[in-house]
Formats: sequence, C-alpha cells, structure tokens
Amino acid sequence: MKYLLYTFIYIGSFFLLPLTAKGQFDDKFYSPSKDYKLDADLKHQDIFFRIDEEEIHVLHLLPKEKAKASVLFFLGGGGNASTYTDMIRPLLKDAYQVFVFEPRGYGKSSGSPTHKANLADAQKVLDELILKREVKDQPLLIYGASLGSQVATTLAARNPEKIQGLILDGPMRSFTDIALAHAPEEQKAIIRQYLSSPYSAIKSIEQIEKLPKLIIASRADQAVPFEQSEQIYLLARDPKTFWEYEGEHLQASQHDPETFLQKVADLLADDSANGLQIDISIQKLRNSKGQVVVELKSPEEELVQRISTKIENRSAKLQFLNIEKGTYTFSWFHDENENGEFDRNFIGVPKEGYGFSNNAVGKFGPPPLLKRLFKVEVSTYMELYPTYF
Repeated sequence: MKYLLYTFIYIGSFFLLPLTAKGQFDDKFYSPSKDYKLDADLKHQDIFFRIDEEEIHVLHLLPKEKAKASVLFFLGGGGNASTYTDMIRPLLKDAYQVFVFEPRGYGKSSGSPTHKANLADAQKVLDELILKREVKDQPLLIYGASLGSQVATTLAARNPEKIQGLILDGPMRSFTDIALAHAPEEQKAIIRQYLSSPYSAIKSIEQIEKLPKLIIASRADQAVPFEQSEQIYLLARDPKTFWEYEGEHLQASQHDPETFLQKVADLLADDSANGLQIDISIQKLRNSKGQVVVELKSPEEELVQRISTKIENRSAKLQFLNIEKGTYTFSWFHDENENGEFDRNFIGVPKEGYGFSNNAVGKFGPPPLLKRLFKVEVSTYMELYPTYF
C-alpha cells in the first residue's frame, strides 16, 4: 500500500518545519489521488451525496450474488476508493456489498479533506445509507483502514444502534500519535505541544460498550506501529477480537482471505452484544416534512436510546438494535421543523404530532406508565399512529 507509506513519510517531514500555534494541520495527513482506476470485472455503482455545496462520492461495490450484509468502508490517508479494491475483493466474493466512502478531495469527491469535515460527512452518509432499501434490512458493519480508523471508531461510538459491528484494520491511536511515530526524535516535543486531534480512535473505542469489534494488526506493519493497534484493542470493551497476522500494512485480507472472512463472519454471529431489536412503523403523519424522533426508555424512564429518521409518504420506519430482554417504554414526536425538540405553544399545547408505545393515549398529559410499558423477550414490532391538536 504505497499510498499509505507516502502519506506517513509526508507527515514526518512536515514536522521538521517550525510550528508556532496549536492546531490540527489537517492537510498534512491526507494524500488524495484523482487517478481513479477500477478493474473491469468489478460490479459497481457511483453514489453521490450533496453536502455543504460539495459532492461526496461513495463507491458501491456489489457482489455477484445477493448481498448478505453491508460494509461501510473508510479508506486510509492515500489514494482513493479504487486503491483499496484488492483488499475488499474477498468480501465481495463472500457476498458482502461494500460502500467505500471517499473524503473530500479524494477520487470523485469534490472539495478538500479536513478531520472535522470527514467525520461530519461520514455521519450524513451513514444516516442516508441505512435508509436505502438494499441496506436497511440487513446487517451493517463499519470498516476503518489505517487513517480511516479515526473516523470509523468515532462514528461507531456515536451510532452503536445503527450498526452490527466494527472492523479496525491497522488502526492508529490518534492523528497526533501517528505523527509522533513518524517524526524525528528531536521534533516530538513540539508535536506534542502543537498538534491536536479533534477526535481519536483511542478515546472513541472506550465509549463503545456492547458492539462486537475486530482489530487487525501485524508486527511487520511499517506504516502503523503494532503497539498502537494493540493498545486500541486493550482499551476496547468486550466483545472484542484481536487478529495478529503476518504481512505488511493492510494486507490481512489478501494474505489470508479464509481467516479474514471467518473473523468477519464471527463478528456478525456474536449474539452476546447484538441482542434483540424493536421495529417501529409510524403511519398517517399529516405530511412528509421533517423527521420522526423516538426515545426508548427503561421502566424508570431513563433514556436507553434516541433515534430519528426521515419521513417518506407520510410514514416512517425506525429500528432499535442491540436491545436486551426486559421491559421498556417509548415516546415519539413528528419533528416537522427538524429542531430536535418537541414544540409546544405558549400554554403548553403540542404544536407537533406525537405518540407513545402501545398507542397509549392520555387525557391531560402523558398516559400512565403502565399503559406504555411493553416487554421485549423476542424481537418486537409495533405499528403506531400520531395524535395532533
């Protein structure tokens, strides 16, 4: 993976220059390429997302047979989506469909890459992707390769209910730590003082509680020190798996595709964390404006999960994942202006549609808790209808 090595050599040489102010120096971590070449045998589609006047490209690689699961792939610091197809091929052969996110400035994406823009764009792509017909009814994994491990881990930490597992291949601790690993010894003190990481895998991994995780690393990796990947694994919470392979940077899937695919299959089969799911269908909304927001709570009315989704044809479908057996309640509202809040007028009368689990209705406020509670012993489905004033 020559693009990755060139990137880290560039990072190290940059810090030979004097620094005078603390910052992220985003452009020094990215080596995008517009030299986009796909092999003729790869079945694919190009998907574009319009974000902040930029076109964000996602390469959709399709298996020859019907896809059994989806993978949202975040590439490393160099090249573009076409650079990583060799390491993705084993997944395609085993009936995974792969969506390769291209940061701004890479391949067919416009703009220039920055740490914060990459994360914000990735969140929007994930939110749109899970609504697609070919994705929403099957498991979804997030896969972060090398520098892409920073976005992938942070995205997984913020959206555990939307995915079924996290793969980190050659992950680094943080932007700062990878710069330190490739800088001359005499420059390390100034890097620690002036280079900041707006988010990092080493911090985000500790926030992911129940999601199955696969960390892949090699002691022969010259781009990312083995110790950095190992530390991420040690800080990760169960369930987790560490696979140490023999090979160069990001070569695990090509050197040992059978073991690689088995590890990915084991990740999806890990029921210790995936638990049950609650599917919700909300019908007969008064229009298709805005979004629907649902808050799942415990019997003590402590928040368990909060999710939202866009509305299509005056209806919305949502799914709570990784739910443990137990008793729950939830409330929801039609957030027509997308401000994330349940709006009321000056005397407290709701201005937006709302509802509760079991379609429970109250006379002068929320219905009694006993009417809203429901048990989850198997995966559960509930169809709901709104109340408007």
